[in-house]
Amino acid sequence: MVLGIASFFLPFLAINWLGIFYVVMSLPLGALVMLAIYYLPWVRIGTVAGTPELLRWHLAHGIRLSQHQVTESLSSIRVQVDTTSQVEVLLEASAQGTIVSYKAAATETGWVLILLPLGILWPSIITLFTAPWIYCKSVRFVREHVAPLLPADGVLRNVVRYDDIGALLVAHASEDHRLFSEAYRADRDTYWDALGIIGTIAFFTWFMVFMALIVTSANPDYTARASDAVIPSAAGVIAFAIPSLWIAHRVFKPRLRRWKDWVARIDGVWRTEATRSIPEDSAPSSFEILAEAAKEAPLCLRSIRKAGLSRDWGSWTILFVLVFFGMQLTLEGIASIAWSGTAQPASEFPILGLVEAIGGVILLIGAWAVYKDWKSKQEARLNQELANWNHRHEELRHRMERFLEELQFDV
Repeated sequence: MVLGIASFFLPFLAINWLGIFYVVMSLPLGALVMLAIYYLPWVRIGTVAGTPELLRWHLAHGIRLSQHQVTESLSSIRVQVDTTSQVEVLLEASAQGTIVSYKAAATETGWVLILLPLGILWPSIITLFTAPWIYCKSVRFVREHVAPLLPADGVLRNVVRYDDIGALLVAHASEDHRLFSEAYRADRDTYWDALGIIGTIAFFTWFMVFMALIVTSANPDYTARASDAVIPSAAGVIAFAIPSLWIAHRVFKPRLRRWKDWVARIDGVWRTEATRSIPEDSAPSSFEILAEAAKEAPLCLRSIRKAGLSRDWGSWTILFVLVFFGMQLTLEGIASIAWSGTAQPASEFPILGLVEAIGGVILLIGAWAVYKDWKSKQEARLNQELANWNHRHEELRHRMERFLEELQFDV
């Protein structure tokens, strides 16, 4: 950690003598060096005898018992620590067993807190505090929740079976909680996007009506014309904004309330199964709640699908930059070509304008390709999520039926 903080000041000290401009420019550079030291290296925890698949199941189950969301992949797991930090755990097969390593990471919210100040130069020093803070939370989580799950002698003992009914309920509740939470955030973001669009349309409508009333007024006094235009333009905006906001509220609030209720119900199931608590006699069983939740899977994933790029900051930023500069270069190129043909005396063949227009078109095509690639990956991910959801439900249902048959046989 000390090395990461010290690296922040190295560019600052190295070019301090060049002047205040270079000092200011060195702040983002130092922040990037610090981020590379904190968030790029993999740190080895240890080696455990066993396959990566067995160890992945063991770690995922143990972490889920502490009620942290776990996303599993073929050779790694990703754990969300809180709203700003997360941890990636890598499992690599070797001759001695499975090598376990981890890497600190930030969530989308965490990366916004870290990277946003870098674009404003002087506030880049804020990253000196946010980056170590998020990094320390990830490291502390590994020490408190991941490392204790690894045996000191490297031999796994008392590993929970894959078909253990309690483990299946915990895993099912954890995944359902993750997806319902994502659906809630997706609809919430879509709701705020709708409010932003309504506000933008309302502002431009007010501005256009206000300017139109001023221009068409016969009053020679400009101040009087502006005063007379305020109330009619504001009335028009209010007439548009209030019904639009009411419609947005009526459309989104029931869905947000629905997902919030489901998140609370699944959280109760997760807590009950993780702590092995006994539910009240009148309360439905964990399996009944999860079976009912499985019916909501299509609606849940549809809300995530409708959110679109607004929830993927990285892809949205890339797409915005490509479209912005693509449109700018294309319009500038067309304008340059048109101006060169009407200029007196006539200019030479507008090579620069043609190059700009071609470059802009290439960027726009790149933006379309980025969007199509994101769309296909998003559809594949959501289809896989639905398949996994149905598979978990069927697996849990078959295991529960077998469990009840075993009880009847014992009786």
